[in-house]
Amino acid sequence: MQLRRPASPIAVVVVAATIVLAGAAAFGEVDRNIFRSATVGVEIVFPADWAVSDQPSYPYLLASAIDRTLGGRMALTTESLKEGEKLRDCSERNRAVLKKLDFKVQQAGITQHPTGALVFEVVTPDGRGLVRQAYRQFEDKGPVFVLTLSAPRDTMQRYRRAFDDSLRGLTRTAVVQPRPLGPTPAPTSPPQPAPATDPSGVPQE
Repeated sequence: MQLRRPASPIAVVVVAATIVLAGAAAFGEVDRNIFRSATVGVEIVFPADWAVSDQPSYPYLLASAIDRTLGGRMALTTESLKEGEKLRDCSERNRAVLKKLDFKVQQAGITQHPTGALVFEVVTPDGRGLVRQAYRQFEDKGPVFVLTLSAPRDTMQRYRRAFDDSLRGLTRTAVVQPRPLGPTPAPTSPPQPAPATDPSGVPQE
């Protein structure tokens, strides 16, 4: 089967992601530059001046952020490890997928971020952009959160700090299962008032 090149660097996250949330919708909310999802159990703080939006139509794509000034983009996705995989296996597998799509892998390979995330960079097939990905897992057998930054090659250096800050702002939160939708309970009659009584305690008509 012939692999098609993604239309844009951000589309990499769609190609690289495997299974996400077992097909369940990842409901979330955006508060200025903060995205949080109780159904997934994650929160991330993007740069203050970036435009942030959630992505409810794509369960694997949780949120995206755009710097409209210089054209940088970030996206947060999630995926599950395959049977017997470790975090490094997952990042190496996706790096290999990008290489098959004609992205040029960097000689630095996969490095470990101070947060514990595994990070690598690739150059877009046209040579004009860079894509930087971080893979973070908070607990064994838990979901893998992937933060992807894509930017023009000549501006990437200005975005490394924003990427690191966002990665440090990626935190695990409690998972809240959505309540199942059940039948609407039938309305109940309001309680009838007790009959009025006079001071002697005799009910009045």
